[in-house]
Amino acid sequence: MEHKYCKYCGELIDSSCIICPKCGKQIEELNVINNQSGMMTKKIEYNIVLDIFLLLFLTPIGLIYILMRPKEKLIPIEEYNAMLQAQQESEKIRQAQEELRKSEKLARKERDEHMSNIYEKIAIAIVIGCMLLFIIGMCYATA
Repeated sequence: MEHKYCKYCGELIDSSCIICPKCGKQIEELNVINNQSGMMTKKIEYNIVLDIFLLLFLTPIGLIYILMRPKEKLIPIEEYNAMLQAQQESEKIRQAQEELRKSEKLARKERDEHMSNIYEKIAIAIVIGCMLLFIIGMCYATA
């Protein structure tokens, strides 16, 4: 166990002591700081040698990886042609689906117009029928 001397009273004390047991004065600065929330947090001490070693060792490795990694993925021409053909077929399918949606929309519009014309003709026929019944009824009422 290591020992040291108190800088205020000269008492021989344990090296891990922060406050002298004889005079009660603080010998070393506490490694604790008070943050804004009132909580006590421990100050972290970094080993600068380790930091420099890691910086000098890992930075070149990272740069080598960045510089040496493949920029493009090389694929066989057959695979590329198959991908291109699949992409073209997919585009054709998308265009066909779009054409089908347009034709369905047009067919719905034509059907709605046709049904509207039929409803108009039915309404006219009902009005004419009612007028004829009214005229026939008036004829029987005056006779």
